[in-house]
Amino acid sequence: GLAATLGAVASAGRAMASVEPPLALRVVPASPANYPHAHRPRSLIRLVVVHVAEGSYAGTVRWFRNPRARVSAHYVVSRAGEVTRMLPHTRAGWHAGNGYVNRRSIGIEHEGFTWTPWTMTDAEYRASARVVAAIMRRYLLPIDRAHVIGHRDVPDAHGRRVGGYAHHTDPGPYWNWGRYLSYVRSYAAGRTPPPPAFDVTSDSFAFGSTVTGAVPWEAVPAGVPAERVEFRVDGRLRDTQRQPPYTFGGAGGTLNTAREQNGRHTLSVRAVAADG
Repeated sequence: GLAATLGAVASAGRAMASVEPPLALRVVPASPANYPHAHRPRSLIRLVVVHVAEGSYAGTVRWFRNPRARVSAHYVVSRAGEVTRMLPHTRAGWHAGNGYVNRRSIGIEHEGFTWTPWTMTDAEYRASARVVAAIMRRYLLPIDRAHVIGHRDVPDAHGRRVGGYAHHTDPGPYWNWGRYLSYVRSYAAGRTPPPPAFDVTSDSFAFGSTVTGAVPWEAVPAGVPAERVEFRVDGRLRDTQRQPPYTFGGAGGTLNTAREQNGRHTLSVRAVAADG
């Protein structure tokens, strides 16, 4: 049986078609204060380090542009599948908390939260995998967990794999390494990975946005037919819909945010397929 869950402190990327459009890539340079300026040779690049930004796509790009940040990565990927390149490969980034790894790696930040389930979308995995596939082909690197690592895999000063000097834990337990590396391998071989057999998305809220008043909240299942869609706030079931359009409260319904306590909340939609 199939079940799909999408977490949102925000909107989700749309389900991908079998033939994907060109990658939405833009170039926004990081502040010159946020990375070393020594040229590094192509032969030095041996790793990709996967990060979760603990925030929004736009906020992460702005932070790398801020000269006070003293941090940078080569790419930032959004939940909608957009990509911003912020450093050329010929420059090391300050992203891993380990100078040796920084000099030998390309860092990729992903919009989302490490310890909030389901904030990574299929569109985000795909966009990032397309970038990594191109990197692995360019530098003739094996596509495996020895060469595509998480921030938590970076050694600290004592040689332990605990996320560099600041002991980061991203991308965390909710990052789907199996899906991600399968996508990287497919793109590296020139193939578009098939869409998930079952998925659910919601574009009702911008990621990390402030929501007030009565707002519509809709979910869009994709793939095999859905038996039901559940709407949850902080993991608690608030509404179930069994017929499209899958809108909180039914057709014309809204989520009354005045009934929620002020503060940060996680809005998630969970779809269950007809086979369970």
